[in-house]
Amino acid sequence: MFSLFKYTKGYRFVSFITPVLVILEVALEVIIPTLMGNIVNSGIIGRDLPYIRQQSVIMVLCAVFSLAFGVSAGLTSAKAATGFTKNLRTAVFDKIQLFSFKNIDKFSQGGLVTRLTTDAFFVQMAFQNVIRIGVRLPIMLISAFVMSLRINSELARVYLVALPVLIAFLAIIAAIAMPRFRKAFNQIDLLNASTQENLHGMKVVKSFAREEHEKSKFDKVVISLYKKLVGAEKTLAMTNPALRAVAGSCLVVIALFASKRIVYGQMQTGHLMALFIYNFQILFSMMMFAMIISIVMMCSACYRRIREVLDEVPDVANCADPISEVSNGDIEFRNVDFSFEGASGKLVLRDISFRVSSGQRIGIIGPTGSGKTALVNLIARLYDVTSGSVMVGDADVRSYDLKALRDNVSVVLQKNNLFSGTIRSSLMWGNADASDKEIWDALRIAQAADFVLAFPDGLDHPVYQQGSNFSGGQRQRLCIARALLKNPKILIMDDSSSALDTATDKALRASLRDDRPELTKIIIAHKVLSVMDCDRIFVMREGSIENAGTHSQLLEASEFYRDLYESQMKKDEVEGLR
Repeated sequence: MFSLFKYTKGYRFVSFITPVLVILEVALEVIIPTLMGNIVNSGIIGRDLPYIRQQSVIMVLCAVFSLAFGVSAGLTSAKAATGFTKNLRTAVFDKIQLFSFKNIDKFSQGGLVTRLTTDAFFVQMAFQNVIRIGVRLPIMLISAFVMSLRINSELARVYLVALPVLIAFLAIIAAIAMPRFRKAFNQIDLLNASTQENLHGMKVVKSFAREEHEKSKFDKVVISLYKKLVGAEKTLAMTNPALRAVAGSCLVVIALFASKRIVYGQMQTGHLMALFIYNFQILFSMMMFAMIISIVMMCSACYRRIREVLDEVPDVANCADPISEVSNGDIEFRNVDFSFEGASGKLVLRDISFRVSSGQRIGIIGPTGSGKTALVNLIARLYDVTSGSVMVGDADVRSYDLKALRDNVSVVLQKNNLFSGTIRSSLMWGNADASDKEIWDALRIAQAADFVLAFPDGLDHPVYQQGSNFSGGQRQRLCIARALLKNPKILIMDDSSSALDTATDKALRASLRDDRPELTKIIIAHKVLSVMDCDRIFVMREGSIENAGTHSQLLEASEFYRDLYESQMKKDEVEGLR
């Protein structure tokens, strides 16, 4: 837990002033029972009214200032905890931005969301309670015990027996409860993942009328989480009866032996009153200690999960002295093997070797699962090769600064994702300094200018979350325009024209060829029509490049390409394009 205190930056004063305020609060609070005892012993029994008034004024001042210090400690602890959590969430989010796809796959999206929300909230609760109640309890416990010893050392020794028994009991409960809480919080990951999957696929769920199936699946996850949390909470529930049993036992012992001493004149009535109050303070501190233990137990599981993210080493990172400029759009693969699981995993790509010159148009085609997307992901270094090397601009991609490389390699992924805002703000993700003229040029090349002009507010037209207020083809064209705004040296289009009609697809390819002739273009497609005019076409099968050549060459050399072409041409009724 102490390693997390570095996230108090900007809130360290309130983090450290809180314990000081708590100490002052407790110091005044433990004086009050002694003052009450003095009033009874010397004031009431001795019928000394001036003494009663004097002690009463001191007691009221102690209570008022103790209350003021307590309220102040509550305010500062709340500010410190929320600021701490803000820094912690920022650190986790910043670390996630450094993750490669492989790192994200390891934790899952649902798991990362849980760590940023639920886990961070529990850590915030623990932090706030530790700097306030966690400081208060030992000071109150020790102070009340010392004051009890001053009144009657023999009676106060009952706590020396009660405390070890209670601590041992709490340790047993903690050992049982902590693993159960860890399992429960892992189940929250599944809950978030199930929710995200359902919301993202809502259209599919409704189109197949599978609402009841999704409800049933969600209910299973929720019920499993319920059972795990109930099991953990049942264990924690044992702390309260244990504390009450110890508190009651201590009270009975003190009352029994103190009453005998009062009867025999060995102890005054005011001292018994003070002992009862100190007994309450000590035992209340024990009860609060149990509450802190339960919070820390829940937090410890959350803390470990957050630390997993913060301690994760990004799979893709800059080298010691990275190259900051990409000289050209040349691409070369040299005996590349790749596996998502690393060297010990199943190879997705095997012995890939080819060279592409700057400005060339390369088509990649092949059946689903042949490794097309995996291949282009290596160019932008979204993954690292398992063996071999990928060269861009005559330098290994691992030698580049990641930002410099990705600024020069624009990737339009299979899944088109637009961030909420406006069309202008969404496109300026590609270039934050882009002018309206540059934006319209990119829209024109991407064949998106016409439908954007049709909106009354043009570039200021709103974009809903994930671009849900646009059709699939419109989203694809906006994503292409966003990629072009970067003015990259390499453009990778990963099946990003699949939702376009034949005429729009053809116009897009012609516009890219004529307006950006210096741009190296790699087009992944399932339609032969989308790649048939490329300078070279790679046919991929089972992680290897089976054939490479022009459209006419592949019609002769590749049976797969020829069958695909003939089936699609008949289907699309465009035989004239042969």
